[in-house]
Amino acid sequence: MKDGSVIVDLAAEQGGNCKLSEAGKIVKVHGVSIIGYTDFRAAWLHRPVNLRDQFAPSFDRYV
Repeated sequence: MKDGSVIVDLAAEQGGNCKLSEAGKIVKVHGVSIIGYTDFRAAWLHRPVNLRDQFAPSFDRYV
């Protein structure tokens, strides 16, 4: 994946769909952010506004 890409693993709590995801954490590997929150909606709403603004336009329609 390209540098700056983001993977959201919504199954991180059950072991995940991405080999590198870690439950409850954001992991960055080779420039790719892997989000493994266990309660994604709550975590998403409490992230700093600048991070939400960066991903919100394309992501909010899926949450």
